[in-house]
Amino acid sequence: MKEIENKYLPIIEILEDKIFLESIKSEYKGFITANNPNISNVRVLFIGINPGDGTFKELNPKYNSQKDHIDKVNYPKRLFSNSEHSQIDWLKNGNARGEKINKIWHAYKWFETDKKINNTFVKRMIEFFKSFYEINNNSNFAEIENKINSEIFYWNLYPIATKTTKELDNILKKIVLRRISLNSKNIANKSDLKNFFRQRTIDLIESIQPEVIICLGNQAFKELTNSNVKLHLEDNTKSFDVKFRIKSDKTYKVYNISRKGNWEKKIIKLGQELREL
Repeated sequence: MKEIENKYLPIIEILEDKIFLESIKSEYKGFITANNPNISNVRVLFIGINPGDGTFKELNPKYNSQKDHIDKVNYPKRLFSNSEHSQIDWLKNGNARGEKINKIWHAYKWFETDKKINNTFVKRMIEFFKSFYEINNNSNFAEIENKINSEIFYWNLYPIATKTTKELDNILKKIVLRRISLNSKNIANKSDLKNFFRQRTIDLIESIQPEVIICLGNQAFKELTNSNVKLHLEDNTKSFDVKFRIKSDKTYKVYNISRKGNWEKKIIKLGQELREL
């Protein structure tokens, strides 16, 4: 993992440059690779596009209300090399479910499914766990947590955190203008830069050897597999055998979950089908 993260260092150096940071301050929300414990016995690898602004908000709780008066903004830089995650972010108290009552934040546990939803995306990932691990009200939640934290890995193609993918795209365009060299290759355009990030994800896949890969969204699937295949609804439960590198004979089963509309039923169904891995 350290070898993979070291390849990001030129990118991090640019993002932390004061002049460059000033040019992206309305979009940039940190650099995050570590979303879960660093495990090797991976049953399911989830692939997303990029981290959101949740960690940034935690570090800067007054940012939105006092944006023009903050002297110092704290940008999260959370790597496997500088953090010790004991649980996947989705299980964190208050992530899936939580609410303010009388101006006091109440963070609920992930399995308190009768509580108010805080983050719909995370709530749907919990629904996958419930389906995949056959969780019910009588389950041993501590035991289930241990399984999730030792078998599930979540990774983003682009570790650059933003609120939207449009903001991510803007940052990538500005990085390209720096005419840098990454992994001994000159970055001439955005396609070169995106391929650099894709290769780091493939490095991870080859390192942890997941049993299956689930892409969270059509964009994540197409960019990971480098494919222009037209995806249909039935593809949500169809696996694609993907070979990522020419010199390797290894193929991986890759699924895609379209995040258009209400995709909760799709991910629950996929959890049921993958249960017998």
